[in-house]
Amino acid sequence: MQDSAILLDSKILENSKELKLIDYWLKVLNRPQGWHYDLDIVWILKELEKNKVYKGSTILDAGAGLGITQFILASLGYNVISLDFSDRVIPKYAKRIFNIEKIKNDAFNYEHDYINFVTYTTEQRVEKIEESNRNNVLFKLKNKFINLYFKFRNYFYFVNELTKSHKDYGKITFIRDAFHKIHLNDNTVDAVVSVSAIEHADRSLLKDNLNEFRRVVKVDGPILISTSANNETQLDSFHKKTKGICFSKKSISDFGYNLIFKEFDYKFVESKLLNDDLFINRIDRYYSQDPDSEFYKKRMKKFPYLPVGIMIFKNHK
Repeated sequence: MQDSAILLDSKILENSKELKLIDYWLKVLNRPQGWHYDLDIVWILKELEKNKVYKGSTILDAGAGLGITQFILASLGYNVISLDFSDRVIPKYAKRIFNIEKIKNDAFNYEHDYINFVTYTTEQRVEKIEESNRNNVLFKLKNKFINLYFKFRNYFYFVNELTKSHKDYGKITFIRDAFHKIHLNDNTVDAVVSVSAIEHADRSLLKDNLNEFRRVVKVDGPILISTSANNETQLDSFHKKTKGICFSKKSISDFGYNLIFKEFDYKFVESKLLNDDLFINRIDRYYSQDPDSEFYKKRMKKFPYLPVGIMIFKNHK
C-alpha cells in the first residue's frame, strides 16, 4: 500500500457504474453537483472497492456538508460519520430515506469564515442563476420552466425511492467538528473520505488535520482525499470565488509520508477534460449559466484548478 496522488481525468468516467449511482441520488435528493465532483466521487468509490472496504464498514466523511457522497455511501451499506464544521439541518428528503442521527457537540469551539460562506440549498442555486441574469427576461422565464421540470422530475425519483426497502442502508451520524480536533477515539473508522473540503480549512493546520485523519482510521485503512491542485511546482494559490486553496505539487507531496505522483501532467489532464464531451456536458447549470463563472456557457479555455485524488495510509510512519 503506497501513499499516492493522481490528477483526476475524464477516463475515470468511462463506462462507470458509479456515475449512474451519482445521477440517481442527485435526482432523488434534488441536489446540485460541483463541477468536478463526478471525478472525485467516482475515484473514491473505486478506491474503496480496490482497498476492500466492505459494506457494513464505518467511514468518516470529513467535510461532508450536505454533499451527495455520504448518502451514496449509506445506500451502499456503509455506516457514515458525517463531519463538518458547519451547523447543518438534516435535509427533509434524506431523513425520510436514511437513518440519520445528529449528535450535539458542546465541545465545538472553532471559527472560520468559510462556515458562513458555504450554502447548501437548491433554491439558493436557482436564485443565484436568476440574479446573475436579472436583465434577461426571456432567460428568466425559460429558467423558471426548466427548474419546474427538474423539480417535478426529481420528486418522482424521490417518491419512487420511498417505495423501496432501506433495511440494507447504512446509518448516517451528523457531528459538528473541525478537522484538527475530531472528537472520535483512535482507530474508530475503517476509512476516511473527504470530497473537496480540506482546501477550505486553515492552511496552517494542514498537518494537524492529516494527523487527525490518521489517528481515527484503523491501521491499513485508506484515507481518500480529493482537493484542488494548481499548475505550480512550489507555490500554493487561492481561488477567491470558492475561498479555497489550490495546492502546489510541493504541498501535495507533504500530504503523505512516502507519497508518489501518478499521472500528474497538469496540462495533459486539463486538455483531456476540456475535450471530453461527457465531462463537459455534465457540468451543472449553476456554473454554466453564471456570467461570473469560469464555466459560463461552457466556453472554458482552461480550468481554475484541477481535482487531485490523494490516498494515504495509517500504517506509514
